[in-house]
Amino acid sequence: DSLEIDDTIQNDLILDLSDSSMNIDESNKSEEMNGMEENSQETIEEKQKDTTGVVMANDNYSCGPASLATALNRNGLNLSLNEVSKHTNTSLNGTSMQSLIDVAKCYGFTAYGVEVDTKGLKENSIVHLNINGCEHWTVISKLTETHVFLADSTEGNINFTIDEFNSYFSKKAIILSDNGQNDLKNDLISNQVTLLNKDQCLKISGKGLKKKVVGYRIVWKYGWRQKYGWVLRPKVVGGHVSFTQWVYVKGYHAVWGKYKVKEPIYKYYFVSDDAMTSAKIKK
Repeated sequence: DSLEIDDTIQNDLILDLSDSSMNIDESNKSEEMNGMEENSQETIEEKQKDTTGVVMANDNYSCGPASLATALNRNGLNLSLNEVSKHTNTSLNGTSMQSLIDVAKCYGFTAYGVEVDTKGLKENSIVHLNINGCEHWTVISKLTETHVFLADSTEGNINFTIDEFNSYFSKKAIILSDNGQNDLKNDLISNQVTLLNKDQCLKISGKGLKKKVVGYRIVWKYGWRQKYGWVLRPKVVGGHVSFTQWVYVKGYHAVWGKYKVKEPIYKYYFVSDDAMTSAKIKK
């Protein structure tokens, strides 16, 4: 049996090793395959940020208004960073908790600054992180028994284990009312959540983080990947694919299995800081 293909792509697809005029040594093929296999196992994988549903900060200081915009949008609004930033009094020192609370009220939401542990948080809370001295605002998008998922204005949608999150969480947060919720304060008090006063809220601020690649770690993964090397395919004879004659083709093809990936390791820091401080953030 044969399958007709376009003659114009025939020569690009097939390298016939049985043609002596090509002068290709079979022993060299095996050696080259081993080299390509070794090189293809280690690749630098820079994951793209997943920013779905996240208002991203556009500078190093606007994580506060970006987080507030994200939280309000998750409650049905459609705000941009610029719209919220006009009201938050964001400076080079970031944005205070009190400013975010006041702006939330401008958009019709009740908001309270609280001191609370992770168990007392709920989805859509704006939480204050302290990553080795770097203070940062971010939004809780989901909570499970093992992980905290964040809609982060610097990194997009990311997640921590509970223990990792607790190591950065300052236990300060802004709890927003859901649409139509009028008894948020009583609800917080009944759950023994500590409410912060205005002076306390003014002293709590956060701003965006910068990151720098400081190394790589090797991670083993399973799945499909594109590999460059030799693969056995049917030979093209007279513009047709023959299933009785086979040749080796050199090019990219999909393979399944275990492979090594080099993933970047970052250090996170404030743009104004001279000393770098590290934090592991998982995507």
